[in-house]
Amino acid sequence: MKRIPKRFLPIVFAFPGFVVLLLLLTGTLKLFSVPTGGMAPTVLPGDYVFTTRQFGSQSSFHRGQIVVFRPPTNPSTHYIQRITALPGDRIEIFDGHLAVNGSLLKSPAGLNSSPAHPLAALPPGCRRIYFPLTVSEGHVFLMGDNYENSLDSRYFGPVPISSITHDPKFIVLPPGRFGRLD
Repeated sequence: MKRIPKRFLPIVFAFPGFVVLLLLLTGTLKLFSVPTGGMAPTVLPGDYVFTTRQFGSQSSFHRGQIVVFRPPTNPSTHYIQRITALPGDRIEIFDGHLAVNGSLLKSPAGLNSSPAHPLAALPPGCRRIYFPLTVSEGHVFLMGDNYENSLDSRYFGPVPISSITHDPKFIVLPPGRFGRLD
C-alpha cells in the first residue's frame, strides 16, 4: 500500500471537517436546542439534539419514532415529538386515555394521556380535536412523551408528513445527557 505524500496530509485531514461543515451549512445535519419539557423525560429543556434531514417517504415512518417537524400553529419554529399514529390508524379516548387501534397509550413517565390544558388556555392556531379520529393519508399523529404538558396533535390535529424536517439521532449537550435517541 502506498503512503500519502506529506504535502497532501493537510488536505486529507481537512476533508472530513469540510464535508461536515458543508452538511451543516446545507441543513442536512442540524443541532436543535429543546426549549420545552413536552418530550420529558426523553428529551429535556436545554438539551441539544443532533439531527439529520428527513428525506423519507410515508412508508419510512413508524409508530414510536421521534421526529422534528414544523407545527401548524407556528411553522417558523420546530418541535420534537414522537409519532403516535400513522395514516389509517384510529385514535379514541377511553376514560381520559388515548388509544390507537384499540391499544391504550402509556407515556414513559406513566402519565395520563389526556391533555391537561383547558381549551381556553390554548395558544393561537389550536383547535378542538374530535375523537374518534382516523389519521388521513399523508399525515401522522404526534405527541410529546410528557403527555400532560405537551402541545401536540391533540391540539392541532394530525401533521402532514411533508412538515417533518429532521430525524433526531443523539442528545449531544449537556455532556452528562449524551446518548442515542430511539
